[in-house]
Amino acid sequence: MTLQQTFIINSDLKMSKGKIAVQIAHGEVLYMEDVLNIPQCGKHADSKIVERYFLWREKTNGPIGMMKKIVKKASEQEILSIVENIPKHEIKCYIVFDKGMTQVPEDSLTCLCIEPIEEEKAKELFGSLKLL
Repeated sequence: MTLQQTFIINSDLKMSKGKIAVQIAHGEVLYMEDVLNIPQCGKHADSKIVERYFLWREKTNGPIGMMKKIVKKASEQEILSIVENIPKHEIKCYIVFDKGMTQVPEDSLTCLCIEPIEEEKAKELFGSLKLL
């Protein structure tokens, strides 16, 4: 089984490559805080996300091989539609909103980070999205 983490970029915002990289990093930090069981708003990670992380790491022989895909989506509305459908698949996602200090308006939805899931499931859910 191959696991893949997916990042979906809001292409409506026309962010530079550097801005996109930072937004992906923000998404990864949110995900890792959950894995590391760091309290966020009084919540703690469930054991499934921690188990998936270690399976993902184990199957890829460490952090360098941990598969990630970056795709872009046409609109914020479409990203929100994905967010609405994710829970029925028992998958966690992390929404990144920008502080508005540089290229995009404050509270812009810039990136959606999807926890590592089976590659086949990722293709089923996000396969129609173009790679960045």
